[in-house]
Amino acid sequence: MIRKTDISETGDTSKTLAGMTVEQNNLLFEAILEKAAEQLGDINPLVLEKFYALHPEAVGLFPERRLELMMIDQALYCVSVWLQRPMEIDILLRETVDHHGNCLRVPVKQFAGLFESLVATLREVVPAADLVSFAVLDSINHDLQALVLEAGAHLRNLPPS
Repeated sequence: MIRKTDISETGDTSKTLAGMTVEQNNLLFEAILEKAAEQLGDINPLVLEKFYALHPEAVGLFPERRLELMMIDQALYCVSVWLQRPMEIDILLRETVDHHGNCLRVPVKQFAGLFESLVATLREVVPAADLVSFAVLDSINHDLQALVLEAGAHLRNLPPS
């Protein structure tokens, strides 16, 4: 798992996942995305279905469909870029979680649930025997969920999750 402590001042990671370099992990992740596009088409409805199944209390949270799509786009960006530029995603998520929590009163568990739903959707296209792809997806999901929970630990004025 890549943590911010594994990142040099230049932003390079010193650890690898599944014994592969960051570049190899990125290529593997891109292949998973391509396979998802080919096999599933538009993943937005699938991610939303999983998200609302996990968090039925979030139904109606977004007054416009475009806000749901923006939410998925940002999550996909974070998942896609995490291995290459974890410091960038760390900063982005800390600011976003703070804003969504304090201003929009979005519970942190819902925020984290979006990553869980997105990765669960991507896992659908990975063959059962491809343990390396599962390991990469699970590591990304774990890292981003942990980051969101850490970023949200200080939030005020939130209803209990």
